[in-house]
Amino acid sequence: MANLLPPNPPIFPTLASKINQPRSRVDMIHREALVRRLENGMHRKATLISAPAGFGKTSLICQWQNQTDREVTWLGLDTDDNDERRFLYYLVLAFQNLMPDFGENILPVLQTPQLPPIHSLVSLLVEKLHHLPQQTALVIDDYHFIDNPLLHDALEFLLLHIPRHLHLIISTRADPPLQLMRLRSRDQLTEIRTADLRLSTQEAADFLARELGFVLSPTHFALMEKRIEGWLAG
Repeated sequence: MANLLPPNPPIFPTLASKINQPRSRVDMIHREALVRRLENGMHRKATLISAPAGFGKTSLICQWQNQTDREVTWLGLDTDDNDERRFLYYLVLAFQNLMPDFGENILPVLQTPQLPPIHSLVSLLVEKLHHLPQQTALVIDDYHFIDNPLLHDALEFLLLHIPRHLHLIISTRADPPLQLMRLRSRDQLTEIRTADLRLSTQEAADFLARELGFVLSPTHFALMEKRIEGWLAG
């Protein structure tokens, strides 16, 4: 997958880390069952991974990406991405990782004084998405930073019209204000939540023994497990 940056001058300072897979920790816990669950849900429109910080959401997606045959691109978000121009700019760049000329007709529009309605811009994106390589996925990481209603509407529109060969993975600390019930009712959403991401007793014991050299008695391990509530995966 080519990691491309736009020609000068860019609309915004371009941070390559926002559109590439984060570096994986070498000591991260392998979650084979959850990786399989992610892969088995690729026939649906989207996957929602929702849990507090530290539960290994991003690590899980990285593990899945390292094993899947799909082409995968990333969009990592922060509070500045509530600006519609910036959000769409980086969304285009993320898809350019998969198709270098993606969105060439949209980037100039983002520099105009009066931005067209965001739905019209997303419609242009959707049209281009049908030309992406088969079996692709877009990861939107840290969506909890977004509180702009226009961007929620834009993502809703994208989910409604997403082509069959593209899967959307949303990682967040809180459920986004999207029509999740509609996706659930149509079996178009895979959900991975805090309870799923909590380590099993065996996973936690294996991690402590392998990485820290700790072998706890059952009593001490039960006390520790109660304190951390499975919070070791991140």
